[in-house]
Amino acid sequence: MSDKSAHPEQALPFGRAAALYDRVRPPYPPDAVRWAPGDPPARVVDLGAGTAERVDSFGPHFGPVRRAEFRHSVTQTPDGLVGLVKSRSHYLTTSPHRQAEMEAAVRDLARRLGPTFELPYVTVVYRATRL
Repeated sequence: MSDKSAHPEQALPFGRAAALYDRVRPPYPPDAVRWAPGDPPARVVDLGAGTAERVDSFGPHFGPVRRAEFRHSVTQTPDGLVGLVKSRSHYLTTSPHRQAEMEAAVRDLARRLGPTFELPYVTVVYRATRL
């Protein structure tokens, strides 16, 4: 176990970008929002599982875990794409020099995509019923 108090800036880097993330994150696709509560609808808890590494830990407390993927895209701008990068942990936890390099690379890529472009996403939703 690491001592997070020794490096408070790295312990909670997302806190610095929470407002930015809230502004730039893509919305959930409507089909995913409709699928999540099941039929009949049940209460939904958004665990923010990210990579879903802990989904198997639902174990004995929940019934079978169901999974669905929802492909969608969001119209994006170069500044919006840079904002997304700035809200991610790999950006937040690196040096200012590396952050500047990342921003320049993203701006270079986005410049080639045009003033607006479609950014594809896959939203993965897991659903389980508490036993």
